[in-house]
Amino acid sequence: NLPPDADKLFLYEKFSPFGAILSVKVLTDPQSGQCRGVGFVNFAEHASAVRSIQALHGTKVGDKSMHVSLQTPRIRASALHTAPM
Repeated sequence: NLPPDADKLFLYEKFSPFGAILSVKVLTDPQSGQCRGVGFVNFAEHASAVRSIQALHGTKVGDKSMHVSLQTPRIRASALHTAPM
């Protein structure tokens, strides 16, 4: 639920008080360049991510509440198949 004008700096400023950040990514619409409402922050330490969730989840940004959570790793379909023995 990020605003359309959100960028990497926006996320960095929101999340940096909780710990060292390794990377920030904002998903943008390829045609308009505007934020699609989704971003990712990669912290150096798990505890920093947990603190950011506790502090920011549900907070208002404009007229919307932010949804902040840990990213669940996706399992690729090819990873589900084992090689024959």
